[in-house]
Amino acid sequence: MKINFKFNSKSSSQNIQEAKRLAEKCGGVLEGKLYSIDFDSFNDKDLEQLFFLIGHLKGSVITIDGSEPFNAAKLFNVVNCRDKLLCKGSCNHITFGYYPLAQFNLQYGAYIKEGVLSTSDPSLITQISKFLDPIDDTHFKVNKELYLKYLNEITELENQFCEKYDKEKIKEEIAKLPEKVELVSEERAFEQEEYTGDDTIIRQILSAAEIDDKFSFDEILDCSKSVSLLLNTVKGHYINNTDVLIYYHPYVNKFVLAKLKVLEDEFNNSDEEEEIADIITKEEGIYCIKDSYKELYFKAFDIQDGQAQKYYEFIRKM
Repeated sequence: MKINFKFNSKSSSQNIQEAKRLAEKCGGVLEGKLYSIDFDSFNDKDLEQLFFLIGHLKGSVITIDGSEPFNAAKLFNVVNCRDKLLCKGSCNHITFGYYPLAQFNLQYGAYIKEGVLSTSDPSLITQISKFLDPIDDTHFKVNKELYLKYLNEITELENQFCEKYDKEKIKEEIAKLPEKVELVSEERAFEQEEYTGDDTIIRQILSAAEIDDKFSFDEILDCSKSVSLLLNTVKGHYINNTDVLIYYHPYVNKFVLAKLKVLEDEFNNSDEEEEIADIITKEEGIYCIKDSYKELYFKAFDIQDGQAQKYYEFIRKM
């Protein structure tokens, strides 16, 4: 395989001088304002360094065995994909709505009945609108053929250069998508849910909760972020040998840890004449809702948050 990498030597990038020195070291040739360097493998460390330095620039392109030029940054992201070790063939670069294609069906499976996905979230309709054919103002048909055509176009590089990319696996995931989407009111969405799972109970609690006015404005924003992430996730996963739930949001690089304790009889049979909103307070840095029949602890974290493990251990012991 002959890999040719070209970049604009006249670029104003702060990394351009180092890239030029590296190009000269690798026997690069100056063709007008473009440096041209040949490599034999994508695993070449000098090529990887050039990608890192100036691969994102508009004039940086790659040709392979005399092919048409590829955008260097896009190709490098495919060849050196960080998800490749855990990939099962249905690429995480491919999304449907908020989630990777394979994860969409897991997240929304609870709301798909007889091929119809019921949602009270209009932003989900907006996210997938170009793959929906309107039936009326609240009902839409999922155009799977159009979505497959779109995927074939945007995954040209994955199909050519990723050894794990599996077209048949992707077709299987597309087949699992709902046939139709229905936009329903929040009241109807709650009526359709069966309040047996902890995910649903958490959504029920948070939907009526209010944030403590004693919080600082930064705390209010952080708490609101945690609540929004929980309300916009259909399903969390228990961590083995614990009673802690984790909710992962890959496309905002955040996750939420949560723990729910409920006295079932009192929770389900509460017959207060006037419903009083729960107040979200804070305990040892963790947001919480506590009363005589339930306790809910939760907090959102960035993926790289070094404090997350400390809070995880604290929630486990609660």
